[in-house]
Amino acid sequence: MDEYLKDGGKLLPEIVPGGYGAYMVDSDKTSRVGAILVKGQGRLLVELVQGIQGRDNAADMVAFMRLIAPRLLVGDSPSPRPSQKEKG
Repeated sequence: MDEYLKDGGKLLPEIVPGGYGAYMVDSDKTSRVGAILVKGQGRLLVELVQGIQGRDNAADMVAFMRLIAPRLLVGDSPSPRPSQKEKG
């Protein structure tokens, strides 16, 4: 995440308790945005490769992170993958 901030990224608002993150707009393509959110050992990285010209794609990215991050980063570590036997 330090690379985001060194390259001009901005901190994400607090989206999940105990989590922190940053997002960055690509300087060459203003519609391309990347974001990272960290909580404990969990890492969520999202990239909007081709946003819509004229929209605030950075705001869209933050809104998207607010929508999905609480569902994906609920614990301090990622959930284990179910084994083949558990899938039925």
